[in-house]
Amino acid sequence: MPLTKRQFELGVYDETLGLMCLVYELLSQNKHLAYSEGELLEMYKGNGESRIDQFRRALDALTNAGAVQSREIDGTLYYAFYREVDQATWELK
Repeated sequence: MPLTKRQFELGVYDETLGLMCLVYELLSQNKHLAYSEGELLEMYKGNGESRIDQFRRALDALTNAGAVQSREIDGTLYYAFYREVDQATWELK
């Protein structure tokens, strides 16, 4: 199955894009909060190790796209809304 050029640039498949949308929506609706990776994973828990890997790829892609900011605090990685993006292209608005 072919990827879009943007999927290729971000290094994600369709399912990972779906996870990106879910996380981005949560963070954009709660701009005053930062969530740990564990908290986000618990909200979108799936079955199997591959789902965890996809989830981490989604978080990395959101960070690389500039939509989400991540920061390690006392050994725990947190994610927060950073900038608005067009979810169709994952480019900054």
